[in-house]
Amino acid sequence: MGTERRGWRRLRSPLLWVLLLLAAFTFGMGGLGGLFHWLFPTLQRPLYLQQGFPS
Repeated sequence: MGTERRGWRRLRSPLLWVLLLLAAFTFGMGGLGGLFHWLFPTLQRPLYLQQGFPS
């Protein structure tokens, strides 16, 4: 039972979730194109069309 609680403690850590969100936004920015176009329709050079960090 002690090891189960330690695992849940790790999942409740805000640092873990921030790192997961950062990785998701870094590698999945192209998939968010529709959302960014809806939020910023007049943007001439959208960020999601530029060359990504991993490439």
